[in-house]
Amino acid sequence: RVFGIKERSKEERIEKTIKATEEFFESIRIPTRLSHVGLNETCIEPIVQRMKERNWSLGENGTI
Repeated sequence: RVFGIKERSKEERIEKTIKATEEFFESIRIPTRLSHVGLNETCIEPIVQRMKERNWSLGENGTI
């Protein structure tokens, strides 16, 4: 509703919403990729490990 996406297929709505969200954040100059802030795949494992050690989770319901 926020982005005016009205496609019938759930998959199409999901894809368009992701794209619209990325475009919104980019329009206000907020990075949308780890590479945009100088991180690459070698940085991922230490970050994941640190999050596990601290019992942190991601996602609206903390399921990621």
